[in-house]
Amino acid sequence: MKQSRNETLAYHSFNLLNQLHDPKAKQYLEWSVTLTADKFELRNKPTLYVYPNEDYNAYQNLNKLLHKLNCPEELIRIHKHSFATSMYQGIRIPDINLLEKCLYIHHQGVSHIDCYRWKNQMHYDNCNYVYYKSFDLNHTFSVTHGDLMPFLEKLIKAEQFVHHFGVWFQESKEEIREVYYSFPNRTRFNWVVKAFENLLNKDVYQQSLKFRNFKFKNIGFDSTLHQNSPAITIYFTLPITEKFPNDYKELIRSCSDFFDEN
Repeated sequence: MKQSRNETLAYHSFNLLNQLHDPKAKQYLEWSVTLTADKFELRNKPTLYVYPNEDYNAYQNLNKLLHKLNCPEELIRIHKHSFATSMYQGIRIPDINLLEKCLYIHHQGVSHIDCYRWKNQMHYDNCNYVYYKSFDLNHTFSVTHGDLMPFLEKLIKAEQFVHHFGVWFQESKEEIREVYYSFPNRTRFNWVVKAFENLLNKDVYQQSLKFRNFKFKNIGFDSTLHQNSPAITIYFTLPITEKFPNDYKELIRSCSDFFDEN
C-alpha cells in the first residue's frame, strides 16, 4: 500500500532519530498532544533525549546528525563544546521540513535547559526552559492565557495535582511563552481527562480517552503571548530499548504496551 504524504514525512522523522538509537544506552522518546475545548491534535514533533556515556558517543552521533539537518555552523560548534558539561541532550525533528528543528541541552548544575531552533543554515534563535521547584500559583495564573484558565482551575483542584513537582517556564527575551506543570513521577492522563470533561466537546473528550492510561511527564499551558489558538499540551515519554518505532502508530502502540505493564 502506498503511504500518504503525512505517513512518509513521519517515517522520515523517525528514520532520522533512529540513527541515534543505541539499545544499550539510556534514551527517551518524547511526543505530545494538544487540546482545546473543541480540538484534539497529535503534534508531529518527536523528540529523542540521549544521555552521556564514557566516550560521549551519543553526543558525537547527535553532532553528526545536526550536519544532516541543515543546522547552522555556529550552533554545531556550540553543541560540540557542550559534550563534557551536558547532563542530557535532545533533538526534535518535526514531520514537516518547514517547521523548526530544536536542539535541547541541559548542562550539569543548572536549573534550565537551553533550546536552539532553526529552519535552515542561515539563522537560529534560542530560548530557555527554566525550572522552579517552588512557585506562586498567582504568578502562573497571571501569565496563562485567559481562554485556558478554566482548564487550569480544574487541574489544580483535582486531587492528583498534589503529585506535581514544580514548573518549567519557557522563556524567550525575558517573556514567558508557556508554563509547564511537571510530573516527574508520571501520573496517568485519566485524571486530567476527568478534570477537563465538562470543558471539552464530545469529540475531543472521546479522543482524549484513548490516551487515558498513558502516563505523562508535563502539561503545558500557553501564555498570554499567544494571540491565536492558545492550547494545552501534554507530553509523554517512552524509554527506548531494543526496538525503535518507525512511525507514530508504532510509537503509540509501544506506549500502550509499556504503560499497561508499568
